[in-house]
Amino acid sequence: MVVGAGAVARRKAVDLRDCGARVTLVAPDAKPFRIPLRAISEPYCAKYLEGALLVFAATGDAALNRRIAGDAAAAGAMANVADDPERCDFILSASLRIGRAAIAFSTGCASPSLAQRMRDRAREIFADDKVERSVRRIAKKLLHAPMENLNKLGSKGECIQYAEFVRRLFDLGEVEAGKESHG
Repeated sequence: MVVGAGAVARRKAVDLRDCGARVTLVAPDAKPFRIPLRAISEPYCAKYLEGALLVFAATGDAALNRRIAGDAAAAGAMANVADDPERCDFILSASLRIGRAAIAFSTGCASPSLAQRMRDRAREIFADDKVERSVRRIAKKLLHAPMENLNKLGSKGECIQYAEFVRRLFDLGEVEAGKESHG
């Protein structure tokens, strides 16, 4: 179940459908787009959550998203609330599919835009005929990376050390604690 009809809701609906999920989109102006799905063109109502396992609240209205998360919990469903990681029962990574392979990027809600930039950069790296060459190059970098950079994911400093490793790997620009550089 995806509640909302803006860009975020539509992207989530498309991604879910691309993975084979049966998607219901609920919004006053909901209509099927690009993919087959069930659309309920009415304002959100808790009754629509009946039988849902996952609920994505992406309405652009923080109060409504909070209500949807509460209704989802009451209905026994897990909720993902756009732009509100504290209310999420689960988070999604920015993912990239290349043939049968999938690569996922996540910052644990610290910086969804950085995860998306990493995904977008990976899409460029793995484009067309460069896939095999790129996979070998990245695998070689990972194999030669100091293990302490890959294993430390506890404190902020350790996360920054890992983020620096990823930045170098994908040439993303500077990464600092709590800040992003869009260079």
